Amino acid sequence: SLDDPVCTYLPWFAVDSPNPSSITVRHLLHHMSGIPTRPGLTPPKSGETIEQRARELTQFSPSQPAGQVFQYANHNYVLLGLLVEKISGLSYADYVERNIFQPLTMDRSFTDQRQAEEAGMAVGHQSIFGFSARIEREFPMADLPAGMLISSAADMTKYLQMFLNDGEGPKGHLLSSSGLNLLWQPGFPLAEGAYAMGWIVDDSGSTLSHSGSFANYSSFMLLQPAAGLGIVVLTNQGSILHMGMPETIALGVAALVQEEEPLPVNNLSMWLIPALLAVWAAVNLYSFVKIFRNRGRLKAKRHLYLIYSIRLLGAGLLLIIIPMGLRMPLSLLVVLQPDVGVLLIVNAILLILTVAAEIGLTLYGSKVRLQA
Repeated sequence: SLDDPVCTYLPWFAVDSPNPSSITVRHLLHHMSGIPTRPGLTPPKSGETIEQRARELTQFSPSQPAGQVFQYANHNYVLLGLLVEKISGLSYADYVERNIFQPLTMDRSFTDQRQAEEAGMAVGHQSIFGFSARIEREFPMADLPAGMLISSAADMTKYLQMFLNDGEGPKGHLLSSSGLNLLWQPGFPLAEGAYAMGWIVDDSGSTLSHSGSFANYSSFMLLQPAAGLGIVVLTNQGSILHMGMPETIALGVAALVQEEEPLPVNNLSMWLIPALLAVWAAVNLYSFVKIFRNRGRLKAKRHLYLIYSIRLLGAGLLLIIIPMGLRMPLSLLVVLQPDVGVLLIVNAILLILTVAAEIGLTLYGSKVRLQA
């Protein structure tokens, strides 16, 4: 039953909570387990298994009681993947290949990165100052249940077609009608729509969708069952500033199919945000150099303390507040959006060095004048 506690199948499962048995399988599917977002953003260790990844949760405390708040957390679906392994007796990869890929004849879909590369997988890229740079990264296969499956656009159309055919594929039914209804039943309400089981349902209930992203790939899939429409967009470019692009393209295609005007595609932020940070870094560097040029004329003045405070607050904003707002550690931001992440660090360091240099040289100058 979906309402069984997770510890029914994983007896060791006991996050740091007064009542870990309150977390059910349904809570995981709806991202309402109380498990916070941040742990799942930390990359797995090299060679880590799905079970080892799932057991990391014993180090974290739920941020909310189970069943009360939606928090998107990759660990929810890592745990679900482990449940599949324990109940089926198969590895998650084997289960997906036998029960999804093979029945749907998805011959260009993979659970292993090396096999996909040998079959001609497109090389990934990242947006750096608005330009696409070739970036090759190893997929963290311990996160396979949370989104590391590899497929082609043609194969993904077979997957979406199965949903449009009431759960039926070329070799029979994979899902029953009741299973589909359960899968698409809205759960916790979001700002727009609600989160079902692995799908976001819009307010009208007519459109289901989900996005996916990695450091150098991003994707988006959309279903409108009543209209018989399914759209998938796969791109070999991934970055924080690029995340919304596949969705914009998919929604634009849906609009064209329905003879509506698509929203314009705007990639201005992909180069504008890094450019502004680069200009700020140049200004901060100039201020730092200027202090040493004027070191003989520096004097302690009260209004300077306000400037120092503003600069230090700016450094804190860059290193702490912005990553917290994005709900990811700064180290991950550097991986997913190198230009922005590195420039945040550079600006913060320059702000701190400028304050330290100005205070140090001012005190030194005052001491020299007193001795004179």
